[in-house]
Amino acid sequence: MPLSEGVLAELERIVGAENLASDDATRYVYGADASIHHHPPDAVVRPGSTAEVSEVLRLCERELVPVTTRGAGTGLSGNAVPVRGGIVLEMMRMNRILSVRVEDLYCELEPGVVFSALNRALEPHGYWFPPAPGSGDVCTVGGMIANSASGIRTVKYGATRDLVLGLEVVLADGTVLEVGNRGLKNASGYQLEKLFVGSEGTLGVITRARLRILPRPRSSGSLIASFRSLEAAGAAISQIYRNRLMPSALEIMDRNCIQAVKRKFGTPLPDAEALIIVEMDGDRRVVEDDLRAAGEISRAAGASDVDFATDPARTARIWESRKQVLPSMASSGERGPVSLADDLGMPVSRVPEVLRTFAEIARRNGVVIGAYGHAGEGNIHCKVLIDTKSKRDWEGARRATDEIYGEVLRAGGTVSAEHGIGYSRGRLFRAERGASIGVMRRIKAALDPKGILNPGKLFDAPDDMLSDNRYITGECD
Repeated sequence: MPLSEGVLAELERIVGAENLASDDATRYVYGADASIHHHPPDAVVRPGSTAEVSEVLRLCERELVPVTTRGAGTGLSGNAVPVRGGIVLEMMRMNRILSVRVEDLYCELEPGVVFSALNRALEPHGYWFPPAPGSGDVCTVGGMIANSASGIRTVKYGATRDLVLGLEVVLADGTVLEVGNRGLKNASGYQLEKLFVGSEGTLGVITRARLRILPRPRSSGSLIASFRSLEAAGAAISQIYRNRLMPSALEIMDRNCIQAVKRKFGTPLPDAEALIIVEMDGDRRVVEDDLRAAGEISRAAGASDVDFATDPARTARIWESRKQVLPSMASSGERGPVSLADDLGMPVSRVPEVLRTFAEIARRNGVVIGAYGHAGEGNIHCKVLIDTKSKRDWEGARRATDEIYGEVLRAGGTVSAEHGIGYSRGRLFRAERGASIGVMRRIKAALDPKGILNPGKLFDAPDDMLSDNRYITGECD
């Protein structure tokens, strides 16, 4: 039901009239993130401090108003879609970097700080926060923590979860909780700071974070190797690890992705079934030696071509081809990419076999799939290409997605490696986690007994991944 005039008046008192919006246009915009889902909130609230967040949550718990916390809205699983209405708590005003302490290897910041802005601030110190998500130019660190985001450099440096030292969190009843510490090690009881990482706003609202930072590597270089089969590309990846090389990034693109990038941008990529991009970083001589070794391994595994780059300009061009995958696929004529089977995690050694199976699943269901991603850590993104105006295509995509996730679970993988469960993957998440779902429900009930924080997500997400589909319902063009 809509918010009462009394609740709206109280929200306005807490954050100010300029930071509260309930007009139709704002509600419409904040009803979507980067996923396929849409459901408008009753109001958008933009707090500017921990004290304001605390007061907003106390009010919402008392009045049983659902609260969906949002950063930049770049999530691909419907994490920030307010599927039960209520308020969207937009955290972009809280965007200060509070301290950078290189002597202690951490920084402190508010959740609305954008990932790329954080690294620009760290660069003069010779440090960085390395996870590197694809949306790094716009996504917020708070959103990264809430979803345990990662990216191309996770293979060497870890995901966001691995770099969180401490958090300030506001619970559903307004209690402000400090978890973690300022040291690099902590064996003191339950690691509650890790509990909130990846909880997708269902346990509390993150208002401050303490993150471990690392020295920037002195140099880096890359190679791109093309293969006539996915199996050969996978063999190269396995052999790189067997030879005790540790890339800072190791990516894969299949034929559909390669061809899309070539068509859209004219990028001079090889005509191949698959290519891998390998980045090494560290001392320049070590980088050159490791790249040379990775190139020899790739050729021995069947690479038809290996192209090296150690100067920044050529390295940037190589990585630009990887960044061009999604915009290229979005321009593939009548068919566009949808985020359904786009965040699969599996053992690295199973990547080639599973990718081959994905291609068979696509043919069987009359859809096109482009597969790419962080092969060095077994994290593959599959974009299903369909005519989004065709319900028949959507049904084919649904069947293909079910089969793809089934294959991933049989391979010992996970239905989400970095994007979160959100609203899209509830049934699949429940199938993956089994009895542990009950433990998660008990934790949720203890911290949010009235269920106001991001309801309808994670284990409470619907069975149907196409629920509140903005394409089918006509809510968005």
